[in-house]
Amino acid sequence: SSFSAISDEVQRYLAEISLKIVVMILFNAAVMQYLEKDQDLPFHTWMYYMLVTIATVGYGDITPDSVLGRFSAMLMIVIAIIMVPQMTNALLEKLARQSVYARASFHPKTSKTTHVLV
Repeated sequence: SSFSAISDEVQRYLAEISLKIVVMILFNAAVMQYLEKDQDLPFHTWMYYMLVTIATVGYGDITPDSVLGRFSAMLMIVIAIIMVPQMTNALLEKLARQSVYARASFHPKTSKTTHVLV
């Protein structure tokens, strides 16, 4: 994993999920902007469209006009409907494996600690 500097497994996976979602939004916004050139919408508008699509809110204020754009949007919806629950399930499994007490444990800054916490 590229997040090996993060020691906590849950925090590391949250960072991975965040990165995956950001990449998904940016990549698909770029694809939609390319496929829907005729609409002449700025990139941040397509980012908004992808966020609304991934969140399955679907306001309908922005829609693809071309057939290829619609197929791309349908593919993105299917991918999001599969990926987001999988990532959520994996996160919940990682949370369940962690002990509540392990998160609250004391980790000394050096190995030369001479006191004991009771």
